[in-house]
Amino acid sequence: MKIRRGHVSNSSSSSFILGVDKPLDSLEAVREQIFAGMISDSDGIVSLYEWTDPVPIDRLCQWFFDEIERTGGEVTRETIIQRLIKASESDDWYNEEENISLKDFNDFQKKFNTEYIYNISFSDEEGSIGSFLEHGAYWDQIKHFRISHH
Repeated sequence: MKIRRGHVSNSSSSSFILGVDKPLDSLEAVREQIFAGMISDSDGIVSLYEWTDPVPIDRLCQWFFDEIERTGGEVTRETIIQRLIKASESDDWYNEEENISLKDFNDFQKKFNTEYIYNISFSDEEGSIGSFLEHGAYWDQIKHFRISHH
């Protein structure tokens, strides 16, 4: 087991490896492939949580798209494999059970057989949008696996 040293806060972050059939190269592509199932009102406003103000769906799409651009866009399978190896050796992981193995990634590829792969991260310390993007139920509709950094 690995033990976390240093400052520990209540904030969390998660990395996601997601697979899609078309590139996420525009806001429209993000809306169609990531947030298509989200229900918004006639003005395109979404309620994230009952304790937060509603947010325009375009703002969610922009936030998600910005993260894709920040991380360099689509990644190769080889890049993901190298990141998984590096993550498994990192002291930032809380314990070995949270590490994702190469087998997990291979199972992901076999199960979903997607053309495009992205590796992105979100954190609840980024406010209600960051928290929603990390924990939101919309992930149920996306081919992905999550690497929790709680």
